Amino acid sequence: MNTAETLPAPFDLAAVMANLQNEQFLHVPVALLQVKEGFNHRRYFDEAALNDLAEDIRRNRIAQPLVIRPNEDKTVFYIIAGERRYRAAQIAGLTNVPCIVRLVSEAEAYAISVSENAQREDVSAAEQAVIAHRAVGLSDGDREEACRLLGWSRKKLNARLLLLHCDKSVLSAVAERKISIGHAELLAGLPKELQAQTLPSLIDKGVTVAQLKEHLGRYAYRIDSAAFDTADCAKCQHNSAQGNDLFGESIGDGRCLNQSCFNEKTAQWIEAKKAEAADEYGVVYLETEKPADQRVYLVRDGLKGVGREQYATCQSCARYGALMLTEKGREGKLETGVCFDPACNQEKVNAHQASLTEEKPRTAKEAGGKAPKATTRKKKASAPAVSGKLTAYATSLHHRAAAGEVPSDPHLVKVLGLLALIKEAGMPDLDPEYDELKLKSRVSDRAKLMAVLLAQDDMFLDELQTRAAALLVSKNHSAYGESDYLGLAKQTLRHHDGSLPKYFSMNKDYLAMLTIGGIKAVLGESGFDQWYDKENGKDSIAKFIKGKKKADLIQAVLDAGFDWKGFVPKLLCA
Repeated sequence: MNTAETLPAPFDLAAVMANLQNEQFLHVPVALLQVKEGFNHRRYFDEAALNDLAEDIRRNRIAQPLVIRPNEDKTVFYIIAGERRYRAAQIAGLTNVPCIVRLVSEAEAYAISVSENAQREDVSAAEQAVIAHRAVGLSDGDREEACRLLGWSRKKLNARLLLLHCDKSVLSAVAERKISIGHAELLAGLPKELQAQTLPSLIDKGVTVAQLKEHLGRYAYRIDSAAFDTADCAKCQHNSAQGNDLFGESIGDGRCLNQSCFNEKTAQWIEAKKAEAADEYGVVYLETEKPADQRVYLVRDGLKGVGREQYATCQSCARYGALMLTEKGREGKLETGVCFDPACNQEKVNAHQASLTEEKPRTAKEAGGKAPKATTRKKKASAPAVSGKLTAYATSLHHRAAAGEVPSDPHLVKVLGLLALIKEAGMPDLDPEYDELKLKSRVSDRAKLMAVLLAQDDMFLDELQTRAAALLVSKNHSAYGESDYLGLAKQTLRHHDGSLPKYFSMNKDYLAMLTIGGIKAVLGESGFDQWYDKENGKDSIAKFIKGKKKADLIQAVLDAGFDWKGFVPKLLCA
């Protein structure tokens, strides 16, 4: 190929483009040459080296032609290989440069560019990362084709692609030889923001690859220690395993270099476990949500015990549940049997200890020589705090039971009708002998008035109804504001003592509202536990309960064959 042939004068672009041939030699005006945006992998050009090349070109011209191809509309030529020579020619003031035309596709052009530059220049690993990225794109994601295009091994291609996880500032620092490829390989697993923050310090302090490796090893979390599902971590760019076999430098297999992501996933997992545990144990707090002075473990016996009956009652309390640990290595672990009202717990402990003192029999000496006489007063267990769901359930039960009793009792029907009438009309004037009733009528609690009316005979009620009806049509006011309708239902049930069990049946919906502790309390209160031990042997109830999830325990209780007839939990009777 003759590179010294005479320059065409003038350069007829249209004629040249119309007659182009592959590997044709041309002297092309510098003004008609362009670098296609994003095509050239090289980002860094040493200024001093370019000036040296420009000076050599002034003296000796360009010895090796540039490789070019026409653009799509044939108005200019794109440089395939020789951008450094092109830049130096501009500095040297050349108007024309020798070129070889290649009529190839963009993918083929890129392969030529990579090959030419690899042979002639020290291409940095950062620039090779750009080469790999573009080659895979030109190969429609086919990495094997990209390897063929570049003449690289698959390992080299994958290693350079992983470097794309580096922040742009890191890649630039590698290209400019401010840091080594080893630094970049270690930084690649970190979040890009952290890479950018770390880079200036690495450069300023001259941190070695070994020092950086040691630091990151202390910073990284072991993925196999994670509480959450790590399936998605396998292919994560922040997993050190991604570069373990490909990079020359890595901190070892299975380390997470994205601390914030690791912590966020752990927190999300803990919240999910907390919600799951709440169905089993009612109230669940994280140890970070309840300091040590705001929680105490519920104990039945001993100096810190609340007593057998109170212990069962406390297990149904809305402030009794479990504590979930969050410290690293113990995430999600549950500590059960926790009372989150230490003041209330202490009251129960004090009351139990006092009751033990009262029950202790006097000695013969204390009794004046007479036989010891034991006192057996037993303190009634305090009612537990009840959850909103149980309160709503109990309210509904009372209303259903009361409504069921009304139709069979004409006297009750008359009283309830009077209460409704008096609410609207007000209490009519009564004869002096009914002063007590007039006093009762002034209270806002209709349940109390109802109790008084139920004690009256029908003759009086009929007279009162007549007067109230007359008052209703003669006045326009209400003697009562918002009334306690639940109180009316309960008063009806007191009038029909013992009717509540007819309207309650032990079922899955009710038990599902309780915590496991609440279910245990019901088993004790109803006598289920004693019945089960009698049927299956001593201490069988403990084995029956142990290890069961709440749903399984509920089903087992309902399938056990216990006769629940006539039983209503105390929680629903309050």
